[in-house]
Amino acid sequence: MYITRTLPSKKRSAITTTLGTLIFISIMFTALIPLQLSMLQTDIVETQICQDIKLNDNEKELETLNLVAYPTTTTSDQLKVRVQNTGTLNIKLVKIMDKRPVFRVK
Repeated sequence: MYITRTLPSKKRSAITTTLGTLIFISIMFTALIPLQLSMLQTDIVETQICQDIKLNDNEKELETLNLVAYPTTTTSDQLKVRVQNTGTLNIKLVKIMDKRPVFRVK
């Protein structure tokens, strides 16, 4: 019985290393590219929200209302309210509320 020893081929070893490296690189890219895309999307959304907030702040600075309240008569407990828009933007006034408690003198 003869025993023959075969040495591993250098070509086969180099191909295996190259294929392993390519597989590793492809796995890394399939993990990193979606991560980078999601981070970019998050940055875009954050930038858009910041721009919306700045736009709303600029509009709020342009709003100006003058409010004058005065009694209808000297003995009445009712008020007349006059509101005047002195700003550059149109403002829709929805409600005027007084949150103070009302004290009536009888």
